Amino acid sequence: MTRVSGKVVDAITNEPLPFVNIAFVGKSIGTVTDYNGEYNIETQWASNKFQASFIGYTSQVQQVAIGKNQVINIQLKPENIELNEIIVKSKKKRYRNKDNPAVELIKKVIETKDINRKEKLDYYEYDRYEKVEFDLNNITEKFRKKKAFNKFQFIFDYVDTSKVNGKPYLPVFLKETKSKVYYRKLPKTQKDYISGTNMIGFHDYIDNDGVSYLIDYLYEDIDIYDNTINLITNQFISPLSNISPLIYKFRIMDTVEVSGISCINLAFQPRNKLDFAFIGNLYIPNDNRFAIIKVDMRVTKDINLNFVNDLQIVQEFEYINDQCWMLTVDELTVDFTLGKKGTGMFGKKTVYYDNYLFNKKRPDTTYTGVENQIREDGYNERDDEFWENNRLSELSEQEQNIYTMVDSVQNVPAFKRAMDVVMLLVAGYWNFNKIDIGPVNTFYSFNDVEGFRLRVGGKTSDKFSKRLRLEGYLLYATKDEEFKYSGSATWSLNKKPLREFPGHSIMAMYQVETNFPGMELMFINEDNFLLSFKRGVADKILYYEMYKIEHYRDWSNGISTILNFRHIEQKPGGTLYFDYDDYSLDKIISSEITTTIRFAPNGKFYQGIKYRTPIITKYPIFQISNTQGIEGLFNADYT
Repeated sequence: MTRVSGKVVDAITNEPLPFVNIAFVGKSIGTVTDYNGEYNIETQWASNKFQASFIGYTSQVQQVAIGKNQVINIQLKPENIELNEIIVKSKKKRYRNKDNPAVELIKKVIETKDINRKEKLDYYEYDRYEKVEFDLNNITEKFRKKKAFNKFQFIFDYVDTSKVNGKPYLPVFLKETKSKVYYRKLPKTQKDYISGTNMIGFHDYIDNDGVSYLIDYLYEDIDIYDNTINLITNQFISPLSNISPLIYKFRIMDTVEVSGISCINLAFQPRNKLDFAFIGNLYIPNDNRFAIIKVDMRVTKDINLNFVNDLQIVQEFEYINDQCWMLTVDELTVDFTLGKKGTGMFGKKTVYYDNYLFNKKRPDTTYTGVENQIREDGYNERDDEFWENNRLSELSEQEQNIYTMVDSVQNVPAFKRAMDVVMLLVAGYWNFNKIDIGPVNTFYSFNDVEGFRLRVGGKTSDKFSKRLRLEGYLLYATKDEEFKYSGSATWSLNKKPLREFPGHSIMAMYQVETNFPGMELMFINEDNFLLSFKRGVADKILYYEMYKIEHYRDWSNGISTILNFRHIEQKPGGTLYFDYDDYSLDKIISSEITTTIRFAPNGKFYQGIKYRTPIITKYPIFQISNTQGIEGLFNADYT
């Protein structure tokens, strides 16, 4: 692999030159410089020379060392015309849209978008294979010598060099997904049936589905024909947007071959380098179809993307069955970093598309349902034979090495101890084989009525059972000098692990505890130490004894239901009293049934090993709940 990068400047003014054509001599491989005059070209088919050329400047040829990474900076000299000792320098033309063949070309591409994009078809389906890889980058000698890596020096044997920017990187995570996608035009529906998911990483510490949801959130699929493109929670103007001639400058660079087809190389860059737009090249077949066969673009370095140092998109298209241009390869590479010189992370998503079938209608059930992704039974338990038969692209040597490296790391005792500490800090539990002790942030708390609450508890882990979870705790309060405790058992009714979607479970609980009236938290434990710090005096409290049975179920259409029965006996504490005009109560007894229906179309959670965190999406969430008291049942006082 040969990689050349550098900067092209004016030899006299030293100003950077954008849109300089960089190409290997005798090859149809090249690129153009960006706003800052910088270029980056990487290929397996390099020649030993490349040429830098630009209108108004003398072309320059440079020697290249094949198979190496190198930086070559170039100074281009303006072309001069000498007349009787008077030097006239050629002047760069002012960019304008009028009478600009590049602008006329992009307008034709925009006008024919609806003809060339796949959404013109009534039905289509295809196989989709996705690889997502995360790598640590900027692996310096100083980083290698850190004390934390003393027992892990073997992992640096797997360090490689990035094709994007030449940085050394260490692969640490790989996720594969195989699916079948079905599209219907009217009513518009697209369903992704996932047949297999394979995550090569640290299964005991991160969750497959949780990582999948986060990846989908950060790496949305890109349609170059859309007016806007969503990336890393930001919205960019597409070079094929209806208003792109107002946002971008376009130049016709040359004619090249792409996949054996003669194409016009149309370079583009934003007029304002601070706009959320791209710089790159569109390759348009040299015919009257005005389609896109390839796009190679990246963001400019002048915009702020919150810890994103670089981002590159490469898409390739193919004319399928003489009917439509369809995406065959889609690559998105992001360089995350906390600083220009600090260790960061590469995130690369590569999607391959194949086996297209057009205008074949499937049964209506294929397209119905609220969820856009449907996971087949056993999708995350596929064996090696499944992946050998279903990969649309073989794993590279570096990707295969992730298997070996992860296994080697997990066999080092020091790694397990370190990850136990990390999980303790992040999830709040300390693992003891089949028991998780915690949450540790509840071991100590305090309030005005009970004083210090000293608590210890835990729950069974997946090593005990994936379908049964036992959970409980015991605490002692120093001021009221009383013990409180809780115990529960939860059982999966659908033979799936409790934390796997779709959930279907039943839970029984007995609890003797306290709470503050009006305090009901969804995702935070009420015993969290940080909640001990409250404004004002919190001296009104309820002491209660509760029995509860609860049934929970996720349905495939985005609906989840909860049905529970609760019997609770509550007594006032602190300065709280159950006083009426002419009498007082020492306790209130109630028996009640609560029904809750939650509708969250395409709702997503990060489901960790020990915790569940909602992921914000663009879709609304609807929830309705009804509670009915039953007077007289187990001496209940109210309806």
